Amino acid sequence: MKENKEKFLPEEKRVIASEIGGTDDLIERFNKLLAGKFSEVPNGNFKTRMEGVDSLTITRQGEKGLSVVLFYDNHKKHTTFSLFEDGILSGRVPKELKINNDQILDEILRIIDSVEISSWHHVSDEILPPGFWPETEDDGKKQKEKLAGQVYERIDPERIQFMTGQKDYLFGFDGENSGFRGYFGYVFPWGIVLENSRVGNAAYFLDFNTTLGDMAEKVKTPERGIRVSKNEKEKINHNREIILEQYWRPVASKSKYEARNIGLKYFIHRGKDWQGAMAKEINDRRVSQKTGAEK
Repeated sequence: MKENKEKFLPEEKRVIASEIGGTDDLIERFNKLLAGKFSEVPNGNFKTRMEGVDSLTITRQGEKGLSVVLFYDNHKKHTTFSLFEDGILSGRVPKELKINNDQILDEILRIIDSVEISSWHHVSDEILPPGFWPETEDDGKKQKEKLAGQVYERIDPERIQFMTGQKDYLFGFDGENSGFRGYFGYVFPWGIVLENSRVGNAAYFLDFNTTLGDMAEKVKTPERGIRVSKNEKEKINHNREIILEQYWRPVASKSKYEARNIGLKYFIHRGKDWQGAMAKEINDRRVSQKTGAEK
């Protein structure tokens, strides 16, 4: 491998070709996007482009490992891989899947690049866990079918990209259950949106009484390509913690039913133009808070 392939990280964080076992391009991308950053990766279930694979779930395993679960055969089957900080991807590809470990690592890196891990913060709470929900007999039947693996929510990859692409988006956060339940938090100067990438789940709005003001500048995600020092990153994370402690902590770990009972508004994704309707919900809140702040 060429020496300049290892320019991204200090020597102790670099990966050598024999550890990954892949192409120079794959090694370079691993070093640039993921090596030394495992603790920053958000837990989540993501749409994948790999042939025969329905979705891919990534969850952190401490600071030096990731668990990667591939769902296939209409989510009826799954196989688990472990990705370690030295670049080794451990796991067996089922015979039904016509892919190899290099392709799996390539897809993991594509997903990591698309979610921009510097914009994510981790919380120890569950985000909108199932909890208690009054249900009809039909609801109970659907839930039993889902648990039996007969029904599985489709993943809409556009929801994450839509939220992170909104004007005034500051940062996102994932919880202990985000990898398998799908809910993430998206922080704006005017409030927090709790959104789920699984089709069939509503988005929830936690509106602030006032805008974040100058604090917004202290927590927003740095633009791509801008290098941030360790000290600057710690300041950003500290200020994010302050915001989450003040606004998120009071409703942390409440179920969707409980969230509705305490007044959180929700949005149901209806039809193909749900993005237009959602954008209006977000913009109305932005304008309302801005108008209130100017009075």
